[in-house]
Amino acid sequence: MTLRKDSIVRSAGPIQGPLPGYGTAVLEKTRTRFRPRWRVILHNDDVTSMQYVVIFLQDVFGKNAEDAFKLMTQVHEEGAGTAYLGTKEACELKYEQSQAHKKTYGQVLKISIEPLDE
Repeated sequence: MTLRKDSIVRSAGPIQGPLPGYGTAVLEKTRTRFRPRWRVILHNDDVTSMQYVVIFLQDVFGKNAEDAFKLMTQVHEEGAGTAYLGTKEACELKYEQSQAHKKTYGQVLKISIEPLDE
């Protein structure tokens, strides 16, 4: 086998500009955002204090004091409220974190996860 001098290509670095005989390609990095399809729901009860619910929402769901208070009030008045939206796996993780938090503080706050209505 004989190699011709013009068949060997060596590069000293990245190719600058378009290659001869080819058009210019523009590559864009895109992110696909998936719509959350599950939610974590807090349910009202007559045992859990409002103060604990606010602390719970701040610790587990990262809510600020104002948002935690608003959600606690909604749960108290309407019977339930959505604390978190995400994938099924993310909601399951938040549910497990919630169970651990409740166990640590000896609370019985009812929490559930369910698919988000489309």
